[in-house]
Amino acid sequence: QLGVSITPVREAFQILNSEGLVKLRPNRGAKVCGINKKNIQDHFEMRAILESEAAAKVCQSGVDLSDILEAYNKAVEASKDNNAKEYTNYNQAFHVAIWNSAGNEKIKSVLSNMWSGLSMAVQVSEEEYAKLSMVEHEELMAALVNRDTRKARKLMRDHILRSMNDILTRFE
Repeated sequence: QLGVSITPVREAFQILNSEGLVKLRPNRGAKVCGINKKNIQDHFEMRAILESEAAAKVCQSGVDLSDILEAYNKAVEASKDNNAKEYTNYNQAFHVAIWNSAGNEKIKSVLSNMWSGLSMAVQVSEEEYAKLSMVEHEELMAALVNRDTRKARKLMRDHILRSMNDILTRFE
């Protein structure tokens, strides 16, 4: 009906199946599973594990932090200007800069595929979300600069799990 080749559609269904969003039934199509609390918890718990280790690897490696710092500073400016769209872009750039600086291509690849953007709670504006996130990013940036592996790992884990809890408020 849409004039799309079957190959990319089949590949898309394989991806959705691997993420638990559809259940493939051989020779019978696919069943949409939908998103539930368990999917969200699994997703964010995996992100917390990988991103906290990426932050720890940055501290341990002694790598140059200029890309992370640049993304952080741009996010700070966007937040101060109450520019939610720009903040969203720089929030992602901050996380991606950490993944890149960690030096593990597999972690970066998995996290890139998992990225889902902002994780706002019910009744929270984008501006409020940005301010809260920036406080967490500021603490994390300090831990990275001080090469405090333990603290960076914990702060990133807490940041991602807070995002998970924010999203879960939408299911209450």
